[in-house]
Amino acid sequence: RHLQEVGGLMGDSAQFDLREDGFKVGSAKLSAKAQQALDNLVPQLQENKTWSVKVFGHTDNTGSDKVNDALSVKRAESVKKYLSKKGFEAKCFQVKGMGPWKQVVCTDSTNTRIKNRRVEVIIVK
Repeated sequence: RHLQEVGGLMGDSAQFDLREDGFKVGSAKLSAKAQQALDNLVPQLQENKTWSVKVFGHTDNTGSDKVNDALSVKRAESVKKYLSKKGFEAKCFQVKGMGPWKQVVCTDSTNTRIKNRRVEVIIVK
């Protein structure tokens, strides 16, 4: 699954992690697989327009901090824009770039760096 449910829709929030094939190196463009994963989330979001959505963009640790910080914001913005184009208007959209600072795996190889180029989507009831 390309949109990995981390927390489940329990209680007041759910967390989803868009990774693996979500973004190419240095890019904020959503891949076809990432778009498809978000498409699976859209119907649930459209039924609950009062929910707030927090979108956090991340990068791997290659490149400069300045470039990665800006890229992480662009990745989060691309998810927000995609969800908005699909008709979901959140009560509140929060978008934040996290840069390379919250890695989920060691980044000593190309295969593991992919997992750090991701966006977290947190839905709050």
